[in-house]
Amino acid sequence: MFGKDSDMLMFERVDLFGCKQPLQRDECSDLEYFLFSQQPASQTLKEIELFLVANPTEIIIIFIEDYVQVPNGVSEVFTNAGLKQFWFPVSKMPKTGGDWPTVDEMIQTNQRLLVFTSVESKEESEGIAYEWNYMVENMCEYTNYIQVES
Repeated sequence: MFGKDSDMLMFERVDLFGCKQPLQRDECSDLEYFLFSQQPASQTLKEIELFLVANPTEIIIIFIEDYVQVPNGVSEVFTNAGLKQFWFPVSKMPKTGGDWPTVDEMIQTNQRLLVFTSVESKEESEGIAYEWNYMVENMCEYTNYIQVES
């Protein structure tokens, strides 16, 4: 499984762009450099579609820090990239502590792309899972190295 988070922005209503801080080529893997250098999201998502077609036992998880305000802008770019065929639907995500499907079940149903957004309203409006409905953040802190070893 491969998971990565990316900011999504829309410029001039033409395309979404995935971007993070500028990546230094020597500080990341080839895949990270390719996927998360600043480029149109449609281009990145098309590469993900090609990867999923070529690798039928792989699962990809995408976390979007979402700044897109155009209605259906995010879901549209995923649809245009041909990724809806791999989409794990929100309706099948576990509610109130239920179990996730196994990796084998996800592969058998070809629902191998999990997409999460930082915007709660997009779960209802676009069918993109709101991340905090399905996960928790570990808020532990270590004040010194000795705590880590024990």
